[in-house]
Amino acid sequence: MIEGFRQGGQFEEAIKAYVELEKARLVPDERTLEAVLSVYAVHSLVDESVEQFQEIKALGILPNVMCYCMMLAVYAKSDRWNEAYELLDEMLMNRASNIHQVIGQMIKGDFDDDSNWQMVEYVFDKLNSEGCGLGMRFYNPHLEALWWLGQKERAVRVLDEATKRGHFPELFRKSKLVWSWMWEGGTYTAISVWLNNMYEMFMNGADIPQLASVVVVRGLLEKSSVAQDFPIGKAVHSYLQDIVPSSFSYPGWNKGRITCQRSQLKRLLSGTESVSDGTKKDKFIIDIESSEHNKSNSGIRMGTRTELMTSTLEEAERRRGGAFHEDREAMQCSWQHQMHFSYLSCRVECIVNDLINKRSAGTLQFPGILPICLNS
Repeated sequence: MIEGFRQGGQFEEAIKAYVELEKARLVPDERTLEAVLSVYAVHSLVDESVEQFQEIKALGILPNVMCYCMMLAVYAKSDRWNEAYELLDEMLMNRASNIHQVIGQMIKGDFDDDSNWQMVEYVFDKLNSEGCGLGMRFYNPHLEALWWLGQKERAVRVLDEATKRGHFPELFRKSKLVWSWMWEGGTYTAISVWLNNMYEMFMNGADIPQLASVVVVRGLLEKSSVAQDFPIGKAVHSYLQDIVPSSFSYPGWNKGRITCQRSQLKRLLSGTESVSDGTKKDKFIIDIESSEHNKSNSGIRMGTRTELMTSTLEEAERRRGGAFHEDREAMQCSWQHQMHFSYLSCRVECIVNDLINKRSAGTLQFPGILPICLNS
C-alpha cells in the first residue's frame, strides 16, 4: 500500500499508512522500512531519508543495497557529495555483504572492463534467482543512484542487464495492462538510447516515422486528466521541456502522449531547429572522448560516451561532485541546452518494428521493441 501511494504521487497518504501501522502497534519488517525510505527518497526529502536510514540501523538491521542506493541518489540530488562519498565508502567496507561490496565497486568504476563485469552479472543473476519482485526493488534504486551520480553510461548498461533478465517489460510490450514500475532515474535513463538510435537512422538516410509518441500512461488512465499529475508524467514532460528548443512545441497533455510530427523531428535531428536565444544549432549529437577523473578519497573513475546536446551552451553550471560525473565539462553545461543519454520510464507502445533492424553496430542492443510509440 505504501509503495502504491508513492508511485501515484500521494506522499501524505503513504506516510499516513505507515503511521497507522505504528498506531496499531505492528512491528514493521525490513520491506516496510525500505518502502517508507523510498517515499522520502523519491520526494528528495534528505533529512527524513537520513532519519529513516538511521532508524533501520538502530533496529539492528543491515540496510540492504537498495536502501544504500536510495541514499546515494538523495545525497547526489541535494549536492551533498561528502555524505555520498562517505556512504559509498561504507558500502565498500561492508564485510557482512558481498552484494554491497560489488555494487559499491561497480559504482566506483572497478568493474567497467568486460572481464570484471562478470562479477556484477553474478550479483544480478543471484538477485534474479530470488524472484522478480526483488529484482524490481533492486534495479529502480540502482538506476536512480547511477543517474543522479552522473553515471549515464553505467545506467544504460545496468538497464540493459535488467531487461535481459525480464525486468521492466513495459518498455517492450504493447499490452495496455502493463503498468510502469520505473522511478525517475530509470525514466531519464530510457529516452536517450532511443534518441541515439533515431539520430543514427536519420544520419544513415533511413525513413523517419510520421509520428513519434512518448507514451506516459496507458489504458483507462488515458482518459483521465488526473494522470497528468502523476510524478512520472510530470517528470517526462518537464524533462522534454528542458532539452528541446523553445520553438519545438508539443501539447502538454494528449491522453498520456507527447507527440512529435515528422517535420519537426527532422528539423530537430538535423540541427536546423533554433534554440531559445534565436541562434541555430550546428550539431545535435557530439562525441566526447572518454576521460578519467580520480578523487583521492574514493578512486572513482568515469567514462563517457556520446552526449546529446546543442552547440549553444549557457554559462557553466556549478560543479556538482566532480569525480562522480562522467565528464565535468559536459555536466557543467546548462540543462536548458543539454541532454544526457538515459532511458525513458513510461508505458510504451510501438508499431514500427523495423527500427530495430536498422540499428548500427556499437549501440545498446534492445531485446525487444523500442520504448517509443512510432506511427508510420
